[in-house]
Amino acid sequence: MKGDKHLEKAKRIEESQAGLDPHTQWEVIVEIVYGAAFNYIAYYCERELGEHLDTHKGLARFLDGKGQSGLREILVRIKRLAGVP
Repeated sequence: MKGDKHLEKAKRIEESQAGLDPHTQWEVIVEIVYGAAFNYIAYYCERELGEHLDTHKGLARFLDGKGQSGLREILVRIKRLAGVP
C-alpha cells in the first residue's frame, strides 16, 4: 500500500472508535489505536524515509535501523497496551 493510502486508512480506523464507551470497550479502543498507529507510522516512514513496512512484524527493528528510536518506543508502548508481542 502506498503512503497516502496508509494515511486514509489510519484516519478511517481512528474514526471508528468515536462511538465506543471507554469504560466498557477500552480493549477495543486500544486495538483500534494500535491499528491506526501502525498506518500513521507507515505513512510517516514513506513520506520521510521513502520506504515503509506493510507488516507489523519487524517494524520496531525497522524503525531502529532507520534512526527512529523515539517512534519505535511509542510503537512498543502501544503494542504493550494492546497485548501484542
